[in-house]
Amino acid sequence: MPPAQTFVAQHDSVHITVHAYGKGPRIVMFPSLGRGAADFDDIAQRLAAAGHRVLCPEPRGLGGSSSPLKNITLHDYARDVAAVIEHDGGGATVVAGHAFGNFVARTMAADFPELVRAVVLLAA
Repeated sequence: MPPAQTFVAQHDSVHITVHAYGKGPRIVMFPSLGRGAADFDDIAQRLAAAGHRVLCPEPRGLGGSSSPLKNITLHDYARDVAAVIEHDGGGATVVAGHAFGNFVARTMAADFPELVRAVVLLAA
């Protein structure tokens, strides 16, 4: 499997580093609190090999992502994920969240329903 491609999605003063794998129907995987996108390296490669495009954003303050870090809400994280999807072409996407990330996935579905095909809750 080729290494992940990396891009930066932006909105307002926020810069989100994203590791992208494969081509096909899109899945975004958001990690738990204080964890980075590397948590998904193995599963992202497997999903890509199975014919999916997998996007693994680095949360604010981790892995090259930057933004104001005060008073961040779940809605802010959801907006970050929306920016990632929009940067990658938009459209309905499967959004998976691990542990704390499940709250981000749920908020994403509530705030941006047009961008969410399904929500996957991992260790929620």
